[in-house]
Amino acid sequence: MRRTQAYIYTLLAGCLALSGSLAVNADTTQITTTTTTRSTLPTYVFAPSTSYFVVDPITGVTQGTYDLTSHLVNGQALKNGWVIVDNNTRAMVATVDSYGNIVDVSLAPADQTMLVTFDSRRKDLELQIAEAQAKGRLAAAQAEALRLQLSAVPVYDPSTTVTYSRAIQYGSGLNAVSSRLMPLTTKTYSSVIAPQFVTIDGKLTVADDMTYKRIQLTRRIEDEYGYGRITKEQMERFKSDLDSLSALNDINNLQVRLDSAIVVK
Repeated sequence: MRRTQAYIYTLLAGCLALSGSLAVNADTTQITTTTTTRSTLPTYVFAPSTSYFVVDPITGVTQGTYDLTSHLVNGQALKNGWVIVDNNTRAMVATVDSYGNIVDVSLAPADQTMLVTFDSRRKDLELQIAEAQAKGRLAAAQAEALRLQLSAVPVYDPSTTVTYSRAIQYGSGLNAVSSRLMPLTTKTYSSVIAPQFVTIDGKLTVADDMTYKRIQLTRRIEDEYGYGRITKEQMERFKSDLDSLSALNDINNLQVRLDSAIVVK
């Protein structure tokens, strides 16, 4: 009998304890706090008297005019990685970071995936230069000149912060070396960034069709002379003719003339 009573007392005590615990839990409210991380970099300040347009830096496709009031382009929100360009100077001034902030390109950090891609292309170009030289397609001086140009793109270091503007300059340099190697190798390279991004007077610029074509053809004329495929006199004449042209169709015709003049050895 005593054992039965002790058991009943123990059971009652347990029930009372559980009841108290439930009462406490019923009066307790769980609060969940969500923290949103934002960039600590200052938002780029636009000049109200200037118009701007938005470009995808990988494809080079213009997305539309940036609305300074609504902060939209063609009624849609800006996407991470897009760049904003001054319509008057065509200089790249800002980019959209992963938080949706519009940040000065000289301050915004470059995307790590972009830097890894650039590093992979740099290593591949180093191998292609060495192979072209070994096969006699590149003279020692030409190979050294390409290596010097390639050295402007540093080895990827994940502990080092690279600004967006600097990364785009690296990409432009890689595009230039790639385009100079393609005539000498069987390998075709895609652009790591839109080839219209060039540096003019120290500023990152989205070149218009005329400017871009002129830069590309000037580089090619110099390269064909360096490869010994045209004479010095031909090079000087082609460059002089190019300087006098003001229409895109005329520049295309000059390129056809250059193709015809090349002597492949």
